[in-house]
Amino acid sequence: MNFNKRFVEVQTLLPKIKKLLYILLPEWRGEKKIPFIVAQRIEKIIKEKRKKRLIGRSKCFYKMIYDSLNIAPTSQNVLLQGDSGTGKESIARITHDNSSRRHKIFLPVNCGAIPEGTVDAAFFGHEKGSFTGATESKKGYFETVNGGTLFLDEIGKMSLRAQSRLLRVLEEKEFMVVGTSRTKKVDFRLISATNLSLQEEIEKNEFRLDVFYRIAQFSINLPNLQEREQDILLMFHQFALDFADQYCIDPIVLSEEAKNYLLSRPLQGNIRELRNIVSQITICELEGTRLSIEQLKRYLPKRKVALYSNLIAGEKDKYNFLFLQREINSIRKKIDIWKKEQPEEKKKETVHNQLLPIMKKIEKVLKRVLLEEEKEEDSKNSVLPLMKEIEAIIIQEIIVWFKGDKNMVAKKLKVNLRSLYRRIKELDINHDIS
Repeated sequence: MNFNKRFVEVQTLLPKIKKLLYILLPEWRGEKKIPFIVAQRIEKIIKEKRKKRLIGRSKCFYKMIYDSLNIAPTSQNVLLQGDSGTGKESIARITHDNSSRRHKIFLPVNCGAIPEGTVDAAFFGHEKGSFTGATESKKGYFETVNGGTLFLDEIGKMSLRAQSRLLRVLEEKEFMVVGTSRTKKVDFRLISATNLSLQEEIEKNEFRLDVFYRIAQFSINLPNLQEREQDILLMFHQFALDFADQYCIDPIVLSEEAKNYLLSRPLQGNIRELRNIVSQITICELEGTRLSIEQLKRYLPKRKVALYSNLIAGEKDKYNFLFLQREINSIRKKIDIWKKEQPEEKKKETVHNQLLPIMKKIEKVLKRVLLEEEKEEDSKNSVLPLMKEIEAIIIQEIIVWFKGDKNMVAKKLKVNLRSLYRRIKELDINHDIS
């Protein structure tokens, strides 16, 4: 590949680069030439994935790596937002390792683990005798990380007092050591991470807006495992190989039924939770075991099946569209499984055909909210009736499935019989099966 050319011929690209180009940037499909810088970044993703042993092939996984490599050469501060266990520190390290600061220190700090009374000494350092217990001088995080990258994890848990201290350092690039009156200049890049919605924290006056604008010059959203469905089995397989290699045994494998069951289960701890599950199975099961559903269930957390009543009845304050989108994806999988289980002659009448149009309506509302064409509060009025309709159809289908046996229906839904009858009455479900 000629590095002096501004554009490169698509036909000269390696098949892996071409395939990934069309996944990430479908607008270039059909073009004969693309900018060299684009091809170079795509190639770097493949190399980075191999070097860091990153696992994934979904579009959102590649988009996350692509964004981190794009922002890496700049000096902008980066905010990583995602659920717990989605790999925020790994993305921060990728950004650092591909920046001009890669030969300097990368310093991870957990903001939630710093006691309020020691914040100043921890970040700015202190002189000997500056406070009780200061028996020697000590450098703070800012001085230690000079020239490198400071990674502040759980920044959403930082107190307002600590945020005001951070703001001055970000603006002036200087700080004052505790116990002295002289200032020190510092040069570092800040990468922050949080599993909270900082916009909500700002509205509650728990996070400063001016600090948010300083730390979020560029934001990267990390997808959870529900959004990376096609990566779950890849990760399970890789973790199984890793633990098998560690303990010098044959790796465990999943049966087809167990694979489908794993994909239908929510993993709230994301990658961290999945890794722990594989670790437990490797230790407890015989080596080389082909896991059945029953065996797999022993290691998955016991969580109630989401019946949507938790969204509709009394927990509207916890209502959020990210959760709703995950629930819709979860329903899609369950419906597909039910559809396969139906006899051939009943497939045209399956519950799938009833639910699909309703789910499409909900997704349209979600899209309007994400595009800010409709306010979240207003959209609840249009979404909640649709959610009730979905719940009614699902309960009705399970009642038919068990031929009207309410005890079996309640057991399937993991609710008590009294709650089931209450929902049947509230949703006006026909439960008499003749």
